[in-house]
Amino acid sequence: MKRIYGDWTAPNLGGWKSVLLEFSIQPIQQFRYTVSKNATDSTMIINTMDLLHRCRF
Repeated sequence: MKRIYGDWTAPNLGGWKSVLLEFSIQPIQQFRYTVSKNATDSTMIINTMDLLHRCRF
């Protein structure tokens, strides 16, 4: 399972596109609604718990 989390609308992440394609990494969109919040961390935790609950690993 290869995922990368971030706000892919942000211009500073534009350079990652070639890396994602080369290594078949799935980008997960997480908008920045506020500054200094852990929305991406929370999304990663929820996705991990969902994968574990489904017994995919």
